[in-house]
Amino acid sequence: MQTWLTILVEGLAQRGYEQRVICLNEQHNAEVVENLERAGAPVTIIGRPAFFALIGFVKLHSLIKAWRPGIVQTILPYSDAIGRPVARLAGVKILVTSIQSRNVHVPRLMFPLIRLSAHLADKVIAVGRQAIPFAIEHEGVLPERAIYIPNSIHADKTGRKAAARAWRSQLGISDRMKVIGMVGRLSPKKAQRDLLSAYARIAGDHPDTVLVLVGDGPLRGRLEGQVAQLQIARRVIFRGDRSDVADLLAGMDLFVHPTLSEGMPHAVMEAMAAGLPVIASGVDGVLDLIVDGEHGWLVKPSAPEELAAKMDFALRHPELGARLGAAAVRRIAAEFSPEKMVAAYDAVYRELLAKAETRPS
Repeated sequence: MQTWLTILVEGLAQRGYEQRVICLNEQHNAEVVENLERAGAPVTIIGRPAFFALIGFVKLHSLIKAWRPGIVQTILPYSDAIGRPVARLAGVKILVTSIQSRNVHVPRLMFPLIRLSAHLADKVIAVGRQAIPFAIEHEGVLPERAIYIPNSIHADKTGRKAAARAWRSQLGISDRMKVIGMVGRLSPKKAQRDLLSAYARIAGDHPDTVLVLVGDGPLRGRLEGQVAQLQIARRVIFRGDRSDVADLLAGMDLFVHPTLSEGMPHAVMEAMAAGLPVIASGVDGVLDLIVDGEHGWLVKPSAPEELAAKMDFALRHPELGARLGAAAVRRIAAEFSPEKMVAAYDAVYRELLAKAETRPS
């Protein structure tokens, strides 16, 4: 989501938009904040404790009231539940909401707050088509206000080979070894447990492979325990959170993403842009990215047996994987470019601004 936000802010700045970012959560990435502010969007961090003490609502209202923006856009459920009513109370005339995924993991207690404020949004932009029916049924989104605008990425593959060789050499991975990789937070939603189970099934038949997990999270200890239990500890590498993901992808041979639910996963988009053959769960925004057998392979979620079979097939048919990877590169460039995404948001904003000008005051 932070990658998406940075791309959007940078693109809108080039189109003449003055922007500010208000973070309701106290957790934030300093590098992302720096990139946003470099693009001309000052960042204000409020933090959840301030909202628990109620002062956060006052501060948010004051910030919006003082700036008097023409448009406010909320992002993620917490922001929707709080930001939409506060923005309207502050006199904002145009309100847009961005839905990043089917919010199946949102606490049930939040849904009444989200539903109560849903009608306040003039437009609800979903990054994946599958999120729209869920938002209409469970979040109170009005069907006529929901639209689909996919995420985008910067597809930069230049100058990665040397860095890829360097990290592989650092980890003792020879040129003849095949690297199976996944990038994502180590959490139940991303289903790394299924990937480890699947890899354990095929590791014996593919002794020239290693599995590299990029990311960190609350499940790391359990996943390391599972690796030991499956007796594949010497074949699995945990890389933790990294800022050099593009370099890591350049050194991989197969990308696997067995997620249980998604919006439109940047990790999969980046792997596709890097030309990797991808195996991913056929869920949510993944279905907007990959046509099975054309740009990668789709499998059922929570099905490690099927995942193992597809990984085995991909490793045995590298020529087919290379063709699918090349098709994935073309698809990302044609349909998921930053220019196309920013233009779509710009069109929505301008349409709403034009309508607002014709409304009676």
